[in-house]
Amino acid sequence: MRTSRAVGVGRVARAVRRRAGRRRVVAAAAGIVAAGLVAACGLSTDDEPQAITNGTIDNSTSTTDTTEPPPGEADNVTVFFLQTVGDADEVLAEAQRRVPLPATPATRLDALFTQPPTPVERDEGLWSAIPADATLADRPRREGHVLVVDLPEGVYDQLHGIIAQDAFAQIVYTATAIPGVESVTFQRDGTPFEAVDGAGQAQSEPLSRDDFPELAPIDD
Repeated sequence: MRTSRAVGVGRVARAVRRRAGRRRVVAAAAGIVAAGLVAACGLSTDDEPQAITNGTIDNSTSTTDTTEPPPGEADNVTVFFLQTVGDADEVLAEAQRRVPLPATPATRLDALFTQPPTPVERDEGLWSAIPADATLADRPRREGHVLVVDLPEGVYDQLHGIIAQDAFAQIVYTATAIPGVESVTFQRDGTPFEAVDGAGQAQSEPLSRDDFPELAPIDD
């Protein structure tokens, strides 16, 4: 898991100068059962009902999702947090999180929301601008190379100023780590929402990594 960057003194100084003016802001199978029941419930030749001596009847219905992985199977996905650079500012830094197979846009963003930096990562300067109770209002969907991310109103109510810029940058970078996704457009409970870019300007167009140059990871 890569959670930090070795930043030389000169690179830190450049990052500080590049960001002078920003202030630091610190989240068994149903078929077998059915077969057993059919055998257990057969009538005798005298048409008298027979007692069921073994097993219980399950009146619930179930379906098998062939896409669900066997228990325990998971994959690493990349999410992005903020990392303090020296004593001046923040940049984005990637971290790895485990999600069930198959990894989807929803599980990737859920990992960003629900798996914040660990104590070890916090010691290395990582933190998140995402509200601790953030959730998705609906499953993200793709429209070409754009990922549509729908967040509930309660999440947006907690995003103001630089914190909002940082949070949107985390989401955009995490989403565009998905192969084929180049930008993100936001919705609020199903309604288009103008998220802010790295300059604090509301944008109706999809946001890409290029919209957050001040927060670009040091390695970029």
